[in-house]
Amino acid sequence: MITDRELGIRLADDEAKKMNKRFGVRSAAHIKVEMYAAAFGVKVIEGKLDGARARLKVGPRPIIRVSDRPCHPGERSFSIAHELGHFVLRHPASRIGALCKREPFRPVGPGTARHPEAEANTVSAGVCMPSELLAKTIETATPSLDVTHAIATEYAMPLQATTIRFAELTSKRCAAIYSEVGKVVWAVSSKTFPANVPRGKRLDPASLAYGYVHNGKVDDRARSIAADAWIATDAGVELVEHSAVVPETKGVITLLWIPEATAPPGGVDRRGITLRS
Repeated sequence: MITDRELGIRLADDEAKKMNKRFGVRSAAHIKVEMYAAAFGVKVIEGKLDGARARLKVGPRPIIRVSDRPCHPGERSFSIAHELGHFVLRHPASRIGALCKREPFRPVGPGTARHPEAEANTVSAGVCMPSELLAKTIETATPSLDVTHAIATEYAMPLQATTIRFAELTSKRCAAIYSEVGKVVWAVSSKTFPANVPRGKRLDPASLAYGYVHNGKVDDRARSIAADAWIATDAGVELVEHSAVVPETKGVITLLWIPEATAPPGGVDRRGITLRS
């Protein structure tokens, strides 16, 4: 059964695709979110703003106010597109929440009810990193931060955002994870990833990401490690971890991947890895 949350996300994804079609987006160079806002009659202004990176003010003359605090250009674009998402989806003003202070593309928590922030994030991701342009590239690529870094460069987006987008669009068994001070802040899994990496989970010393906690450095090459460094499993299998430091936030972005060849004998799920309850 499809939940209200899923229906809302589908609606938001459709709105992003309509926007891309309306503005003739055929490459990253065509993405101009402030021009989109103007076409919808929404004025974008810059000024002081506490907490949120951007905020929508609805009314006869809708305005998106963007914080004048320095940030990555992609954060600004994503934030504007997020607030424009609230506008085109006609979210009630009373339910429009502020973006995360430090990380505007931070995923929302799980649930089944409609979630305006999740829907606005979906519009923003679909506009700033269109699936129509990225799906084929991502589907044919081996999971790697090298791929998400290339997308970040082409689309002028932060690495965290493009790593999430990779996990959202791939059919491969992978997960995008962001951690700070040795704990998972958020995790986004592909539809085929067979496990949950909970928020607040302490990093295992066997993980590459733990290196930043231990000595302030991360081995930023993709490496095979024991799967139980990240997920609950009794199987003696490995997954591939690719981690890198995010200097702006002093955190670590990680892409996990379970290779297709992983299939321990006996007691495995259909995706080839045994999970521990």
